[in-house]
Amino acid sequence: MMITKTIGLHTIAATTLMLLAAGCPGDDTGSVTTTSDDDSSGTGTDPTTGSPTTTPQTSSATGDTGMVDDSTGATDSGDTTGATDSGDSGDSGTTGGGATCGDDMAEGDEVCDGSDLAGSDCVMRGFDGGKLACAEDCLTFDTSGCIMASCGDDTQEGMEVCDGTDLAGETCETQGLDGGTLACAKDCMAFDLSGCTDCGNDMIKGVEVCDGASLGGQTCATQGFTEGTLACNADCGSFDTSGCTLCGDDVTNGTEVCDGTDVGGQTCASQGTGVEIGTLGCLPDCSGYDTSMCQDPNVETPTQTGLALGIPDDGYDGTQGSMACVDLIVDDDGVNIVDDVQLEIALDHTWIGDLTIKIFSPAGTVVTVLSRPNLLEVGDNGGNCCGDTANLVSTSPITFLDGGTTDAETMGSASLSSDHVVCQDDSLCDYAPNAGSATPGVLADFDTEDGVGTWQVCVSDSGGDDTGTIEAVTLTIAQIP
Repeated sequence: MMITKTIGLHTIAATTLMLLAAGCPGDDTGSVTTTSDDDSSGTGTDPTTGSPTTTPQTSSATGDTGMVDDSTGATDSGDTTGATDSGDSGDSGTTGGGATCGDDMAEGDEVCDGSDLAGSDCVMRGFDGGKLACAEDCLTFDTSGCIMASCGDDTQEGMEVCDGTDLAGETCETQGLDGGTLACAKDCMAFDLSGCTDCGNDMIKGVEVCDGASLGGQTCATQGFTEGTLACNADCGSFDTSGCTLCGDDVTNGTEVCDGTDVGGQTCASQGTGVEIGTLGCLPDCSGYDTSMCQDPNVETPTQTGLALGIPDDGYDGTQGSMACVDLIVDDDGVNIVDDVQLEIALDHTWIGDLTIKIFSPAGTVVTVLSRPNLLEVGDNGGNCCGDTANLVSTSPITFLDGGTTDAETMGSASLSSDHVVCQDDSLCDYAPNAGSATPGVLADFDTEDGVGTWQVCVSDSGGDDTGTIEAVTLTIAQIP
């Protein structure tokens, strides 16, 4: 058998004759291999068999496979050393058809394997560029290194899920959450749900401050209150502090009944103490009212009637001496501290815009209860003209008290003319004091004074031709110990 092998530009021919002992019984002659040491090849005669032999050209190549001549059975060692070939082919490799993930060879069911991406890249996967990789399980690609060249231009396009402010019409709600602000991930391939809320599941997420019973460790105390029960508002965006209390801030809130001076409009009378005067307070812990200052009043009502005391016509100059005064005496009965004062006065007088009425206490406090109603005065001195034209009659007395239903400055202005009478024709009989241009004051200015002594109620007129008289005066003075 002839074997031809090409090495470079040279051709080496080798012919080997092999005699098989099994073919010639009794013949024990071994095989002979002749090797040439130079670059030429030739033929010779085997001295034993007389068969021609071929001397092969020597080569540096090794590992030629031994061949068997079909006619002679001679064995070619295929080896430049002249050693006899055992007949083993010498091949090696993986057996079986299974794939091995991690050997950088994509085979079998593998989509890729390490650096072997089976010819794929980011562009083929729908991206604009970047570096494609293989997942660790070799069954899918890792596109985290791929990029979209247009990501960041606020326009969702191509493979992008969103892009900046362009959310493709999606919101937190369409993503299955309750609300909040949806955003786009930096790589434009997913939504950022961190600003969304899922209010009502008792779990604080996203921008939620709290959620149901989950308050994030916050309490009334951490919110600046004294005590109480903190809650979460329905929108999960803020705390509900209505159940918290801060006793001592003069504001009633939470479970407080009252707080300091804030008694919610309650009085000694409204609390069923049986007394009308006194000061209702609040307990130090804000849990209830303090009625210790609610006391039975000692009411003094000094009165003068049937007076017919003339009022100086156009005589007022701002002094007490220019006024007609009625003295009212309060005796010492051991309960003398003033807690409240009211004045009822009956006058006969035309043109009430001329009138000024003042009260002088034994302690020297002066309160002006009426000062020329409906006149813009330039001073408390009887100057300028002329005020309201309505009238007063003694059969319809008027009362001055703090909290009166009508401001004294507006007396007579409610559709009354010079033919009408205050109180009688408009049913407005109770007035809150108004000092006009005089020193401001209210009847409570008398509170806490010692009420014992002579009180004076004085009246004067600042316009000519309209005269009148004081017919009756009553002071109602509530006193406490």
